[in-house]
Amino acid sequence: MTCETEGATKVVARRYMRDMAIAGALYMVLVVAGALAIRFVDPPQWARIVLALLPLAPVALILRAILVFINSIDEFQRRIQMEAVLITAGLTAFGTFAWGFLEEWADLPRLSVMWVLPAMMMLWGLTLWIVRRRYK
Repeated sequence: MTCETEGATKVVARRYMRDMAIAGALYMVLVVAGALAIRFVDPPQWARIVLALLPLAPVALILRAILVFINSIDEFQRRIQMEAVLITAGLTAFGTFAWGFLEEWADLPRLSVMWVLPAMMMLWGLTLWIVRRRYK
């Protein structure tokens, strides 16, 4: 990697971290504010729906930051990311499918689909670490 490429990568990474921090902070504020409003204000159903969906706006910003980051890195780094994403998708699909059978046939507790995206994000981080190690 040349010095010029390293510098560009640092700029991209810095922008990515900034965008993720802003979106993450906004997400946390909206989740806490929405939960408190629902618990203590007891709004009407339409307002509960709005409050429940508000945290999706910063999640969309997080997904946008990821897309911008992926499109800003070089081809080799993009290949590593995409390999990690594909492994993550496969593991998530397999895991949720397996859990569905365990819920239905083994009477394990039901899990909300709300946990699929956080699980995917954590798996992506883990698989990215593993894939990067293979190329070092």
